[in-house]
Amino acid sequence: MQVRHNLITNPDTTVNVDLDIAPSSFEATRSGNGLNEANRWSTEITPENSVLSLGATQMIVANLGSPDPGSDSIRLPPVAGILEVEVTASLTIESGLSGIESPVSRVILTVNIPEVSKASIEIPSPTIITPEIEASVPVNVVNLGNHESNLSYILSGPLGWSVSSQPTTSTSFAL
Repeated sequence: MQVRHNLITNPDTTVNVDLDIAPSSFEATRSGNGLNEANRWSTEITPENSVLSLGATQMIVANLGSPDPGSDSIRLPPVAGILEVEVTASLTIESGLSGIESPVSRVILTVNIPEVSKASIEIPSPTIITPEIEASVPVNVVNLGNHESNLSYILSGPLGWSVSSQPTTSTSFAL
């Protein structure tokens, strides 16, 4: 961060800088996902407040935390898309100089979250099926990626066995 001015002379004064950071928008790569995604991210800026002389420079650190799982029983990964985070600096001149404007400065940080496609098939163990007796085995297909996915799976059994799946299609692999 740097405080600049366009005055003819360099006044002997300081500027109080208040910094704020917050996610401002999120656009998912696939429509219908991530409606509240921007609110799941945590942000922090250090320092939040600083006093600088005109023309001085100071390093600031902006931290962006992974999404808060909220009340979900499983931790949901960040949704694929573009997250914009706004950093705002509000300036207050510390002396009695009049007629000097100190506008709010804003910078937008853009974070590109790539699509991750990953799935898990969970079968309870041990799974024992007696030949010639019809049986059902619960199979859970879990979307571990960060976007809605269409998953395909193939069932096969030993030679001479008839293996099928009910339902034969599933369309609810959304986050």
